[in-house]
Amino acid sequence: MISITDLPRVETLDPSCTDPTLLLVEGEPSVRRFVVRALRHQDLRILKADTLEGAKQVLHAARVSVLLTDDELSDGHGVELLRHARATHPSVVRMLITASDDLRMAVSAVNEGGVLRFLRKPCSEAEVQMAVRFGLRKSRHRDDSRPPRSGCSVRR
Repeated sequence: MISITDLPRVETLDPSCTDPTLLLVEGEPSVRRFVVRALRHQDLRILKADTLEGAKQVLHAARVSVLLTDDELSDGHGVELLRHARATHPSVVRMLITASDDLRMAVSAVNEGGVLRFLRKPCSEAEVQMAVRFGLRKSRHRDDSRPPRSGCSVRR
């Protein structure tokens, strides 16, 4: 079952939730819809943000398993978010989705942001599914001490 929170208000997030959670950070609504559609059969909670600052707030308010961010955000770059997540939430598996051919950005994402996977736009639903499944497996290995899933949801 998939649970989706579109651009959540941080105060409504349940920080005790232990469901596998993807934080999708993407400024383009059509790409956000595509990723959600690709993951519709996955058993995970999807939180979405469209800005760097919004994503940082969600990272601090919710337990995130996998972070999938675009590099081009309206208020900054995804590499900055990846660096922040690596420093403040090292157990979060970090991935980048981008249409950019900028090799320096890619190197920074790996060296500074600790990116585990790249998704190149446009990508297929299967590529999104495989990357997120891989990230969730890696996340479980990084944090085997998590308590059993709670079946949490977003408070309204």
